[in-house]
Amino acid sequence: VRAIVAEPGCVRAIETPRDAAALDDMARAFSTLLTRNGRYFQARWIDESGQERVRVERTRGQAVRRSDDLQDKSRRYYFRDALTQPPGTLMFSRLDLNVEHEVVQEPHLPTVRLVLRVARSDGTPSGILVINLDMRDLLEEIRQARLNAGSEVELLNSRGEWLSGSDTGDDFAFMFGRDATLARRDPALWAQISAEEHGRRIDAAVWSWLRFDPIVDTKPAAARQNQSPWIFLAVVDESEVAAIRAGVVPQAVLWGFGVIGLFGLLSWRLARDQHRLSSALDEAKLT
Repeated sequence: VRAIVAEPGCVRAIETPRDAAALDDMARAFSTLLTRNGRYFQARWIDESGQERVRVERTRGQAVRRSDDLQDKSRRYYFRDALTQPPGTLMFSRLDLNVEHEVVQEPHLPTVRLVLRVARSDGTPSGILVINLDMRDLLEEIRQARLNAGSEVELLNSRGEWLSGSDTGDDFAFMFGRDATLARRDPALWAQISAEEHGRRIDAAVWSWLRFDPIVDTKPAAARQNQSPWIFLAVVDESEVAAIRAGVVPQAVLWGFGVIGLFGLLSWRLARDQHRLSSALDEAKLT
């Protein structure tokens, strides 16, 4: 995001927002970014009032500028949160469902947004740049990640809300006003997870968790805001607990290494995606 804001066309658009040619140049830079990266389905510049000024989105596999569908995003949380930050702040939004015209998009499109607070050369704030990432593939991988029979991995956000759970009906329940959280279902487990970056608990099931910061950024932590640390939660049901309690060490050890390996794989996958984003932005040079 920081690379693309330095593009000449983007700089001109931010400096002179009434210059149609500069807005065209920004749109071309956004189109190149989306064309080179299948995960990115939308790129926008939203001005200080919350109005989209340039919007490019993927439509039927093609990057298309949507000058006829510029929306007011002043009510969206990521815009309001970004306005409280100084220029140069990079934000990684929470993972939720994409919203268009204030309605959850159908079919559902799990999304995270990279949001950069921008300003003109004289320091005057000038809105935000936003790149939307399609997270469907990652969530599907998590759903399919079975450690062995009777075990699975769930993904929660920092509030204990399910993003990918064993009961898919709870996924993104918060988008529809439903209070489906681990804190509500198992307060003691959630209290332990909230207090520890990683850990394990054995009761009627075996739980192992790892908190993961999905943003990769070389700037100091003070220069960015991460709205969405995630929690990988691995669960083995009661059919496996007896073997672990009985001291079947090999199975317990193998299960533990399986959890660690899977967490590592998912973490690597997220870090790789962020590296690809950075590389793609560096390559998206339209002068």
